[in-house]
Amino acid sequence: LDDVFAELDSYHSQKIRELVNDGLQVLVASPRADIASEWPMLKPLKGFGAKA
Repeated sequence: LDDVFAELDSYHSQKIRELVNDGLQVLVASPRADIASEWPMLKPLKGFGAKA
């Protein structure tokens, strides 16, 4: 399992989209709602960032 940490510039954004298109599980974490909203095809995981 490879861990990749990158700022979501256009290059890395495209690379992550390629992983999603290949059917791999990708975790995108960001405190910013505008960045999270760019990834509508990703489902939020329960327990990650959920408010109690």
